[in-house]
Amino acid sequence: MLDLRRPPYIAARALLEALRDGRGSWREVACRLHHVPGEGMVDLHGPARARVAHLLQLEATADDRDLLRFLLDQEIAARRGESGQGGGPTLSLLSALLLDHGDEEDVWRFWCARRANFDTMAGAYDLEFVFAAAPPERARALVEHLGGPSDRALLARLDLRALRAGLPAWRARLTERFPRAAEDLDAAEVEAWAELFGDDALLERLALARVADPEELARHHRGRGRHAEAVDAWLQALAGAEAPWDRLSVLARLLEDAAEAPRDLSEALAVAEALWPRVPGLGEVGLGRQLVVGVLRLAAATESPELGGRALDLGLAWGAEVSWLPLAGLEAGLTAARRWGQPAQVEALQRAVGRERRRLRGEQP
Repeated sequence: MLDLRRPPYIAARALLEALRDGRGSWREVACRLHHVPGEGMVDLHGPARARVAHLLQLEATADDRDLLRFLLDQEIAARRGESGQGGGPTLSLLSALLLDHGDEEDVWRFWCARRANFDTMAGAYDLEFVFAAAPPERARALVEHLGGPSDRALLARLDLRALRAGLPAWRARLTERFPRAAEDLDAAEVEAWAELFGDDALLERLALARVADPEELARHHRGRGRHAEAVDAWLQALAGAEAPWDRLSVLARLLEDAAEAPRDLSEALAVAEALWPRVPGLGEVGLGRQLVVGVLRLAAATESPELGGRALDLGLAWGAEVSWLPLAGLEAGLTAARRWGQPAQVEALQRAVGRERRRLRGEQP
């Protein structure tokens, strides 16, 4: 499903090729910590480095050894310096690739990755990388030689026999975790690639493939600001709903999107009008308020005098049964009344808007 020959992947491919042949500066993927208000220290080059690492997942060779070592060193620096810290897939992915194409020189590098921060020490990074890069006894000797007292103290607590026994199963899991061919990526992995590279078209296809019913489809469209498509999906959901409460719930959400993408909803309003009296106490609960606000917003937004007048009258009739309406609903009603209503309706809504504004300001009635 991934097509690495088209945007947005080709930009990352161009960067990788430039890094490989010397046309590009490795500084473009080096750790560059920057303080972002509200987030703390963030590695500005982390996303670019992650995209390069993912491309290498599918095509790294021994010729990429030096680049892999550089990328992993930068990822370790980021894990040490970023405020969020943690392990992260890029750290493990680069380690897996270097494990395939490196040698015992990387034992200390993997140990540094393990000790990058609290999370990596706590299990966000596999200790097995250290002892798979060389025979376990040799790996321990290298860390003891290069490390300090705290490193040796940590090594003393390790059960090398258990680590050695578990390495084959761990390597098998690592192979499953990081497939080396695009066709071997599962759906979750493909989606992770699409998010990392900003492949919005693929993300859309994947999201639509998961949609199970019209309500989910409507929420999907709404979340992306496609209100007209959401209205179509809500109308499908309305046709499939049976219980009065369920149908009114769908209608309330339909009205929310219809206010952003007005259309002729005369039939839907007729359904709502017929259902309202069939749910006792509807005006006393949140769904009742939601329906009133929705129909008033539709009345304010539509360009149809007939629909606007009908929605206004319906909203005011329902509103009389509701104990309280939010300011947004009252203001929508006032806009609709000025367009389609009578002077008395405008005056009543002006008073209601004034009262609610004073209440929000904490003024005495």
